[in-house]
Amino acid sequence: MTPDEPGARSSRPGRLRWLLAPAMGLALGACSGTPAATPSASASASKSAEPSLSALPTDSTPKAPSFTRGQAIQLAAGDWAILATADLNGDSHPDIIGTTRTENGLAVLLGNGDGTFEMSTIEVDPTDYVIAADLDRDGNADLVATGNRLAVLRGRGDGTFEPPTYYLDKEPVAGAEIVLFGVAAADVNGDELPDLVTADWARSQLDILTGFGDGTFSEGAAYPCPRCISVATPDLNGDGNPDVVTTAFKPFEISGRVNRFLNDGADGFGSAGGADPLGNAHGLAIGDLDGDGGADVVTGNDQSYSISILLSNGDGTLADAVTYHAGNTHGVVVIDLDGDGNLDVLSGSIEHPMIWFYRGTGDGGFVETSGIDTYPDWPNQVTVADFNADGRLDVAYSMTGGGRQIVTILLAE
Repeated sequence: MTPDEPGARSSRPGRLRWLLAPAMGLALGACSGTPAATPSASASASKSAEPSLSALPTDSTPKAPSFTRGQAIQLAAGDWAILATADLNGDSHPDIIGTTRTENGLAVLLGNGDGTFEMSTIEVDPTDYVIAADLDRDGNADLVATGNRLAVLRGRGDGTFEPPTYYLDKEPVAGAEIVLFGVAAADVNGDELPDLVTADWARSQLDILTGFGDGTFSEGAAYPCPRCISVATPDLNGDGNPDVVTTAFKPFEISGRVNRFLNDGADGFGSAGGADPLGNAHGLAIGDLDGDGGADVVTGNDQSYSISILLSNGDGTLADAVTYHAGNTHGVVVIDLDGDGNLDVLSGSIEHPMIWFYRGTGDGGFVETSGIDTYPDWPNQVTVADFNADGRLDVAYSMTGGGRQIVTILLAE
């Protein structure tokens, strides 16, 4: 079965997802000059719509939710950090994990429940990407970090972690700025145990690690996936099996794609296919944007200054992309930020002091807003949670530039 064919229906219920806090993609290059935007005829992303590009915000543009700037925490020296959010110490307050390219490759920010955080670091390889997931089924959040190799750190439940166990320790790739990047946790082989799927950008392949349920893994199959970088594991065809979606990215090129791998239900995936051409797709997020129960796809498109919406057809295929201007976009987040019951989209930008916010209409369409002010920072990575326990969603972002990896908290007004 290929990724363009609907998978066989299964009576088995949907598999448990162990992924607690995915971190969305981050681009490594930027280009100067913003392409001209072509206004779309409609903000609605209907399944038959042609690709379009929305206009830039104006003074009459609807306003985004308002936030007050809170704590700023320096993680390490560097220019960017990927962020993930999870409760790492069991106090019911969301914590933040950030990547660093230092000898202490992860920073842990434990939330106090009032919007402030206490930072510690973990000695692990320099990291580019991180997720939190319960890999050993003990109820504690574990961490998976990627860089030159993949590290698994089992959580103790108090905000600290066991020393890392490394996988995919391969020969270096000459000239590769990044090696392993996106990673996701899901039961891909039907044994009810969490497995890992990671993008090996340098070798243009997708690696599968089979989980034993105790936080350890064996290195399994690899699938060709040219320049794949971000990974998600939605069920694209409704058969109860987690499929794989990746974005493909090549620095300084305005070209990209979304790859879809359909799970065959027998410990394997079809070959890469169903490419949906996009402008250097990098960041990736999944959500039901039109209320039909399907897994819709949002991409952040680096160097083409846009996000793209690809609605699911429910059979493993995606509708044509509808594209909105969003700055030089890296990570994307899908969440109902304004509490109206519809999923919205947030994205960072390395060339604008704002978080782009598109308000969902519930039918797959979006209304552009004025965005969330982050002046003077250029936010490249965004995560969302209720950091001060007031029942409203807050925002954390990492900034670009200045040689410092800083995370700033924005508290909802």
